[in-house]
Amino acid sequence: MKRLFALIVLTISLNSCTTREWNSAIHASNVEEDYIFQSRLPKSNAQDTFVVLVFSGGGTRSAAFAYGVLEKLRDTPITINGKSRRLLDEVDVISSVWGGSYTAAYYGLFGDRIFRDYEQVFLYRDVQGEMIRMLFNPAKLARLPSQKYNRGDLAAQWFNSNIFENKTFSSMSNGDLPYVIINASDINTGMTFSFIQQQFDFLCSDISEYPVANAVMASSAVPGVFVQLLSITSRENAPGKQYYGIAG
Repeated sequence: MKRLFALIVLTISLNSCTTREWNSAIHASNVEEDYIFQSRLPKSNAQDTFVVLVFSGGGTRSAAFAYGVLEKLRDTPITINGKSRRLLDEVDVISSVWGGSYTAAYYGLFGDRIFRDYEQVFLYRDVQGEMIRMLFNPAKLARLPSQKYNRGDLAAQWFNSNIFENKTFSSMSNGDLPYVIINASDINTGMTFSFIQQQFDFLCSDISEYPVANAVMASSAVPGVFVQLLSITSRENAPGKQYYGIAG
């Protein structure tokens, strides 16, 4: 009886302190720092050549295919204005969804490091097994009854810690890396939700401090299995006025 009581107390305690990563309220705009097209395009590649990659869905297979595309572009030399470069260095934008978002986000954060460790960190890893074990972990399950935490949050937390190193969009597409656009779907409307500052403007939110893992989880979520919630701060910023949109 004492053990049962202790378990109940522990569950209540975990629920009370568990919450998702809420969007930060929007602040004064700084075009040079905002996660927008104008500020995050590569500066040193050819300005008369514009290359866009689109990575589609299909689970881990699409992540592996996208990785193979990056490898091939890396190994393809081209000459522009008399200068020899890798074709990969001419990529300006990567737009992704579902499985392709894992590779796009990793490259957008870590650049060429993807060719050194991505296979071990993600592609050859038993992610599905680790996720299933996590879902059946009593300590993890105890968080789920909370109205402010669900399976999508739990999965995003795992990816945040194990794949994307707690990085936010302030670390994405810096330097000469392509501008990465992670896309999800609003299951309320069926419309595309893109994780860029212009889209977050409609939510009165700042994307720079939003975890990349949450965006990737929303992009790859399967409704009914994983759900990723975004909080929407009201335009009036009045206390208690928050609305919720679902991307999955």
